Amino acid sequence: MKTRELCKKGSLVFGCVLWERYDQKRFKKKFSLHLQTYGKSYIIRLYASWHTKKGEKREFKEEWLMVTAVVGANWGDEGKGKITDMLGETSDIIVRFQGGANAGHTIINDYGKFALHTLPSGVFYNHTTSVIGNGVALNIPVLFKEIEGIVSQGVPQPKILVSDRAQMVMPYHILFDQYEEERLGKNSFGSTKSGIAPFYSDKYAKIGFQVSELFDDDSLKEKIKAVCEKKNVLLEHLYHKPLLDPDELYNTLMEYKEMVAPYVCDTSLFLHEAIKEGKNILLEGQLGSLK
Repeated sequence: MKTRELCKKGSLVFGCVLWERYDQKRFKKKFSLHLQTYGKSYIIRLYASWHTKKGEKREFKEEWLMVTAVVGANWGDEGKGKITDMLGETSDIIVRFQGGANAGHTIINDYGKFALHTLPSGVFYNHTTSVIGNGVALNIPVLFKEIEGIVSQGVPQPKILVSDRAQMVMPYHILFDQYEEERLGKNSFGSTKSGIAPFYSDKYAKIGFQVSELFDDDSLKEKIKAVCEKKNVLLEHLYHKPLLDPDELYNTLMEYKEMVAPYVCDTSLFLHEAIKEGKNILLEGQLGSLK
């Protein structure tokens, strides 16, 4: 392994040769894989060269811009939020890519002390864009309560984008979480009752609601009716609780639509373009890997 340093356009460049292979007969480099950093951006460069049977030299060059991910390698509470807050100072885009509002990150800065449950921990920097990715269990009222909470404490209005493919925590998810804990009694799991387990159950059963569905009125009404029929069977015969009203649920989702509409976009496309432009992207995980 070799390292080298040089200056390019005023930025320190560090290069680490990860692997090299040489043609032992000609002593010419045939393949190399480099990890380099230009200022704050990490780049993997791949280079390969070979000779044809006619002796003609061929070359292949490719490079990929890397992103930085903060994930917990334990059971949680590793300090991910604090690390994200620190790295956010030199990031252009900070992405919350998974998890829900059942847990959060505590941040202490010049504005005060904050417990963030959905917003990325780098939301306090004016120069960053905060992205809520499609893997987030999105509780829309909780998200906007957080936004209002930090702004009320003097934090500038953050720049936020919400994935059109993020799935929403529905009001009945929270109810079902509570009902199941009540039904289990002393054998309950000790849920936070935030609706997370019912949310993921519906997501993998393909009956969850994506943000994009808020903008297709006819399809949304049909789906609400079908989902309510399924949920009401459980409410009536298992939990013995009041049934869901499709019209009431539709009205609630229209309130969600009004809240989230200014922020919705194709975040996959946004991030793809940002990578091509060389933006510094930071990914913030919410959960520990062993959970």
